[in-house]
This record gives sequence, structure tokens and C-alpha cells, in this order.
Amino acid sequence: CLLSMCRRTNPGSIESIFCFGSGSTMEGGIDIITNLGIDDIYTFPDNDEPGIKYAFDIANEYPHTYVIKPEDYKPREDPADWAGRSTFDDLQTIFRGRIPAFSWIGSKLAEESVNGTLEEQSHVREKVVQLAKKLSPINREVFLKSFAPITGVSFESLVEEVVNSTAI
Repeated sequence: CLLSMCRRTNPGSIESIFCFGSGSTMEGGIDIITNLGIDDIYTFPDNDEPGIKYAFDIANEYPHTYVIKPEDYKPREDPADWAGRSTFDDLQTIFRGRIPAFSWIGSKLAEESVNGTLEEQSHVREKVVQLAKKLSPINREVFLKSFAPITGVSFESLVEEVVNSTAI
């Protein structure tokens, strides 16, 4: 689902929007979000694969996307669960600690890689390549430089793999 709260400084203008959950129940949600002409998107996704995909899909369409992720977010937990055991001060703290969406997604993939088997690590590399292919050249370079170490191959090899679509 999508719940949005907008900050307005001028009547009729929207500067930011907050997205919660995995987006699974909102048809065309990303199109709606990106067509609002806003400055920033803050997403508080579910802490699972659909939530990660939703955060990435939003970030892929809109470069000024930030993820709100609590330090004590449990696996497969959603924002409502977290909010039910937290305070308003906790919410303010995690908002101030927001991070760019691609950093968060890369961190999730790094966690998978560290604890995974060789097959799972190979899957992480495939995900990194797939995600990088969707990014603008500047974001792609930053993303690949940041997360090449978790893939087990060099930055240069990843760039080549991303460019050469038949290598995937």
C-alpha cells in the first residue's frame, strides 16, 4: 500500500512525499508519484524483497529518493509493525538518518552476499548487474564502485558485464 504525507510551503505545490510499504496494492503508483513534480521522495518500505523492489522501482524513476530504515527493523517487518512499537521521537530519528535508496539496496545485497553460499553470492552479483543497468551512467558508476567488492569481481569487470547485456 502507499500512504503519502506531503509537505507544502505554497498552496498547490508539493515538495516531498512519503511512501510506505511494498507498493503491491497500488496500480500505477510510481507513475502517480513521479508525475507530481515533487522535490524528494522518502520511502519507508517493508523490510523484505517486495519492499526492496518497491524502493528500487521508485528510485529508478525518481533520482531524489531516500529510504527511511530503522536500526531495529526486523526481517519481513513493515512500517506499521515498527510504528506500533515505536515513538514519535523514534520516527524523527530515523527520518534524520535517511539514506539514498541505492545505498540501502546495495547494503541489503551486501548482507546477502556475506552470509550466503557461493550460489547465493552469484545471485547477488546478478542482482547488482541488473540494478546497475537501470541506473543513469553517473549513479551506475557510484553504485558499482561501492558494491563491486560484494560481487567477487572487479569494478571494471562489472562495468563490462553491465554494458554487455549478453553477459547476464
